[in-house]
Amino acid sequence: MHRLVIGVTLAISVFSAKAEPQHVCNNLQLNQQAVPLEFLQTMAERCELPELIKLYANRARLHELMAEYNYLNMAVSADRASHAYYQAYRILLGLAEAFAAEAFSRGDRSAVSHLNNTYSQYIEITELRLRGYDLIANRIEQGVQ
Repeated sequence: MHRLVIGVTLAISVFSAKAEPQHVCNNLQLNQQAVPLEFLQTMAERCELPELIKLYANRARLHELMAEYNYLNMAVSADRASHAYYQAYRILLGLAEAFAAEAFSRGDRSAVSHLNNTYSQYIEITELRLRGYDLIANRIEQGVQ
């Protein structure tokens, strides 16, 4: 039932995005867990502002990486340290999203740029960890904090 409600909500959002893409693009408050990859990719194509295009592309890329992580985690029993890293990244990005949405709603357009920078950093770190380059990821992560 929960998935049906999410599906109907997203369908309405997609159809309303065709009519008013900027209205949906300007809404930074998204439930990242419930939004399908196709929706994020569509929004990246429909938004007019370059920073919002980049934001939706970053969200889509992270969505792909997390799907890859989940697949690998199921196929191979990943260690708990890796799981902790990915959960921490998800939480940190959730906080960054919340703060950016609040700032954006107050008219701070630079919030999207800061959010995109945060996404870029954590996407790079996540890609490195997925490929087994934990030492490099640790060094980059130290610079981010």
